[in-house]
Order: sequence, then C-alpha cells, then structure tokens
Amino acid sequence: MKPRVVLDTNVIVSAFLNRRGKEALVLRLGLQNAFQMCASEQILHEYETVLRRPKFGRPAQLVTKMMVNIRASSG
Repeated sequence: MKPRVVLDTNVIVSAFLNRRGKEALVLRLGLQNAFQMCASEQILHEYETVLRRPKFGRPAQLVTKMMVNIRASSG
C-alpha cells in the first residue's frame, strides 16, 4: 500500500514557481504515483484559486493543465 499524502497549498505553489526545488520533486513524485496524493474538492479549489492569483503571473492554460494532472493523481 502506498503512503497517502495531502500536499499543503504552499508546496503546490512553490513547486509551480520553482521546478528545480524540493517541492517540485515532491509534486512530481505524487504525479508519478510514488505515493497517493489525497485532496478534497475544497483543497483542489484552494490550489487552483491560489495558483491563478495575478501576483504569480502564470498563464491560465498552464494552471489548467497542472490542475488536470493533480486532479487525475488525487484520490
């Protein structure tokens, strides 16, 4: 049985902003099913709301793609 992990929003944001950091490694491992990512609809909504903040300056399409991948890997 794989460990089940809930990633804090700060981890998701850090991974999104710095693809070379430790947080990005953790997110990649989750997306590759090294562990079971767990997130409720409320948590997924928070991830997306924060990632879409203008201060991060990320294209909407990139956020959408990331959220599709996170949703597919979360149980």
